[in-house]
Amino acid sequence: MHQRKTHTDGLSAGGSSKNDRTSRVGRRRRKAGTKGTAVRAEKLLLPGLVILLLLAAQWIRVLFQIGTARRSERAPLFRLESEDAPRCSEAAWDSPRDIDFTLVTQLSDDRLWMMGEHCDRHGPHPVSIAVYSNKTRGDVVGELTALGCSVAGESPSGRGNPAVVSVAVLDASNHGAWNDYPVNELRNLAFSGVTTTHVVYADVDFWPGDKLYESLVAAREELWHDPKLALVVPAFQLNRAKDCQDETVECREEHAPLMPRSLDQLNEGMNKKTITVFDPYNGGGHGSTDYHRWFKQGHRVLYELPCLKSHRYEPFLAIRYCRELTPPFQSAFSGYGKNKMTWTMQVVASGFRLAQVAGAFLVHYPHAISKSRQRWNEAPPELKQAGKNNNYNVRRPRKSDGDPGFGDYHRGRVDDLYLRFKEWLAEAIPEETARMEMCRTAQDDDSKLWVDPRRKKGWK
Repeated sequence: MHQRKTHTDGLSAGGSSKNDRTSRVGRRRRKAGTKGTAVRAEKLLLPGLVILLLLAAQWIRVLFQIGTARRSERAPLFRLESEDAPRCSEAAWDSPRDIDFTLVTQLSDDRLWMMGEHCDRHGPHPVSIAVYSNKTRGDVVGELTALGCSVAGESPSGRGNPAVVSVAVLDASNHGAWNDYPVNELRNLAFSGVTTTHVVYADVDFWPGDKLYESLVAAREELWHDPKLALVVPAFQLNRAKDCQDETVECREEHAPLMPRSLDQLNEGMNKKTITVFDPYNGGGHGSTDYHRWFKQGHRVLYELPCLKSHRYEPFLAIRYCRELTPPFQSAFSGYGKNKMTWTMQVVASGFRLAQVAGAFLVHYPHAISKSRQRWNEAPPELKQAGKNNNYNVRRPRKSDGDPGFGDYHRGRVDDLYLRFKEWLAEAIPEETARMEMCRTAQDDDSKLWVDPRRKKGWK
């Protein structure tokens, strides 16, 4: 009985081992099958998840664009006030001696080298700049310091007594093509760094004479009595050397020493015909400035302009800087064309009087044509004129031209925007606010516009 039991137990144990092996194999197979199913499921699910994530990202992008568009629709195209400026009550003065000036400019980083001249000529007085660049602010500050400028909040340059520069950098990588240079956005950005009562604005390729600041300070009393008095700084230009058509170091070395710093040097250049008034090809741009009278103005004398000869007048101005008084540059205008003249139009419409200041001047440096200007010069073939200056080789449209597709060109789109600005300005500011009039002999500026003939009547 014992052996049989043992034998029976042995048979039971052997059967049990075989069953265990079978069970383990089954479990492994089931586990492998489950794992395989999971892997197959993952392979099926992963592409689906990727697609879902891509769709979600696309929807987020669409919703963001819709939100941006709606915000743009709500935001006005044109603005009345400089929103980044201090309120006039915060920037008040107690006496004429409180009036001070900051030189303001904007530039792309390829013209950063010109700041060495501005810092030297305007030192030790304040400057505020906005730079359009892919570089970091630290890199820009380093270059300015190397040029001899002292940057606000940084270590002094250690060279002479240069201007103290406030620096803002606008990231060019977020603004698309360089031929659509955001000039007015940069101007407003540069203005926002100002802490003085007044600004004097000049494009970076217009270099100041040595006595710009002193000439402006001499007019403090007049500015004190009339906060809406703006000072015109006459502009001149150095004519390009015949052998210099490009932006080379050699041309820079030839041109820079010829840029006058004093009135004597300016007069000498005028006599030698190396210096002329700015701009001989655009009479409306600075034609309201009385250059003949300016040369005869005594020191500390202002000459108030009696009227304006053109809506295209765009002088460089010294002007009060506070929110309720100073118009902003309209950032809707970018690239070349009507970006500064529209500001002057709003300045005049807002009640400012313009007076040219004795002793102060700016001189244009003869650089190569910009990409923005090249884009502006693009035109329908039928409007091109041979034998003209490259910058002014397009004739005005005639009714017989029909519609050659002006909207396909930057200039046509800018002119259309300009008409919208004029309409807005007439509605936003009462006509009686202005204290200056157009001259009786003022030119018909709108006859030069590129607009759809169906929108503007009376083409010549």
